[in-house]
Amino acid sequence: DNNFVFDDVADPNGACEVTATGTTHGVVPQAELEWDLEAIDGSTLTSDPDPPKGPTIAFTYNRLPASNSEFGNKTLTLSHPDVPCDDRQTVQVFFAEEATNHPGPDTGFSPNWYYYWSQTSATWGSHLYNPNCGNPWGRCMWYEDHWQACISYDANESNPLFVEEGIDWFAVVCRHEGQHVIDGSTWWPTGYEANQDNDNDWIPYAWELQLGYDPGLTDTFPYDQYPNDGEHHCETHRAQWTVGAADAEDWAWPGHQADQ
Repeated sequence: DNNFVFDDVADPNGACEVTATGTTHGVVPQAELEWDLEAIDGSTLTSDPDPPKGPTIAFTYNRLPASNSEFGNKTLTLSHPDVPCDDRQTVQVFFAEEATNHPGPDTGFSPNWYYYWSQTSATWGSHLYNPNCGNPWGRCMWYEDHWQACISYDANESNPLFVEEGIDWFAVVCRHEGQHVIDGSTWWPTGYEANQDNDNDWIPYAWELQLGYDPGLTDTFPYDQYPNDGEHHCETHRAQWTVGAADAEDWAWPGHQADQ
């Protein structure tokens, strides 16, 4: 197992311990074995013993990095001054998905998956984390003078109506709520007005016919999986997502690159 995970302590000073053992099989003294581990920008790397020599080693990365790209493959090197070649192994470093100990401005509030996945290709548009938006995945809400995409506490999980899960579901939620922002800004530039939405489908009466919807029906297409015409329009016009497209950027534990 080459997977190592930062712990879930309640602040950005989380730690990830990488342990290893080596042997010379008695050919040369084991006490002179020397270790090196690739650094993580934003983390402090310590070792036990210090300096890192001997048959066993425990490296510790202290503090989670600010950048998602700092997780992942790190090279662990074992060498000996009397042996002309090095032994190199790849270890993989992950963040705890549900913890909130990232070093961002919302540390202690927004989960690590939201902070780090928002730096990947899975993100889309402008959004904020709001677990109180009234939906477990996300919602587009009117904030004072504009429509705002909100990502909620289960946007890292899945929806039984969709095949996506994990970082792929996050990508879909970002695109779905982002399309609601576009639609809302077009149809309701000063906020939702119920007196212009006779059938309660979130599309103004004046727009329905030109968009292909029945202005007298909440759900023009009752046999699809969308509860109203506003949701139908959102899902059929949002930016699409290819499952697996962000797997190489997913360093959550558990996640799409973790050996679970």
